[in-house]
Amino acid sequence: MKKLNHYFYFLLFGGLLYISLHARSPLRPRESYVPIITTEWESRTPGEKIYLLSDSHLELYPLFQTFDKKHFEENLLPNGPITFKNEPNKSVDGSEFKKDIEQFFKEVRAQKKTFKDFTILKKRDFNFRKQAGLLVVKSKKYPFVVKLFMETPRSFVRPYNKGFEPHCIFTISGGVTRHTLGFTRIKNAHSIQKRIDESDYWSTRLTVPSKWFWTPKNYRWIRLDGYRIGNHKHITTSI
Repeated sequence: MKKLNHYFYFLLFGGLLYISLHARSPLRPRESYVPIITTEWESRTPGEKIYLLSDSHLELYPLFQTFDKKHFEENLLPNGPITFKNEPNKSVDGSEFKKDIEQFFKEVRAQKKTFKDFTILKKRDFNFRKQAGLLVVKSKKYPFVVKLFMETPRSFVRPYNKGFEPHCIFTISGGVTRHTLGFTRIKNAHSIQKRIDESDYWSTRLTVPSKWFWTPKNYRWIRLDGYRIGNHKHITTSI
């Protein structure tokens, strides 16, 4: 009887854990109004798949309004001189640094795990084989950090396969991923810097690191379609 009780408690705990992670009973049928997203490469070629996710956590803003293309293009890494924040007498041309990043990206695409011009700071959330996740590296030549956010159409709709932390972010934030969160970094930095500048006390004590976006050459975008999200029967965007 004691062993049977332990077995029952184990099943009960397992069921509660499943429900807490997936926010629904495994016995409950899927409703016809649950939001759906599909993903595919833009200009999809014959044979390339469309991927689908149906999930009650999917919300309009995190998925379809976080990426602001105009803001993105206004904050791309410049080609001209970039001054080092802590050494204002030194600088590097953005065009030169872009070459290093482009080479780093080619090495990532080749599934290499060590890089010519960069040292890994964090790789826990990056899958080299599936080419998805967040990889953080530091330049060996310049005082810069690069955060590489990568997704594929397939990985975008696999939020529960990326580890505990991304899983939780997705669940509590309306379907957001690390990839879409990356688009908020510069707006957040600008907002924080504005508040610092308005403070007589903090304006002389704090500063926010300079940040820019970068995107690789000749790399396709992901088309994202949503159904039954917000008040939209169908909505689409590309990221």
